[in-house]
Amino acid sequence: MEAVAAAVCVMNAAGEIAWEQRGLCGGNASYGTGIIDAVYRMDQKMLEEGFIMKCDKRDLLLYAVTDRSWSEGTTLGAQVEEALRGGATFVQLREKKLTGEALRAEALEIRQCAGGTACRL
Repeated sequence: MEAVAAAVCVMNAAGEIAWEQRGLCGGNASYGTGIIDAVYRMDQKMLEEGFIMKCDKRDLLLYAVTDRSWSEGTTLGAQVEEALRGGATFVQLREKKLTGEALRAEALEIRQCAGGTACRL
C-alpha cells in the first residue's frame, strides 16, 4: 500500500511538472509525453523539495504544522490528536531535523491519529 501511495505522489508531481512545461502548442499527446519525461528526470532532490499541492480551500480552514520544538514532552501524535480535537482540517508534517526512517515513522503515526477524520495530511 505504501508503494502505491508513493507512486501516486510521483505521478501527481510528474503531472504538475508536465502541465507547467506544456507550452502554447501542447496538446494531450505532448502532455502525456511530458509526464513520462518528468518521471524519467525525477530525482531525490525534486522529491525532497516537494511540489505544489492543489486542494480545496475548505480543506485549509485550520492548517496545523508540526514543530518538535513546541512539544514540551508530548509526542507528535498527541499534538496532532489535540489539533484535530481543536478542529484542524489539514496537518503538515514539517520536521526538518528528521530524515529517512524516523520521518517515515512519524508520518505513519500521524496518519494513524488522523484516521477516521476528514483531515488531510
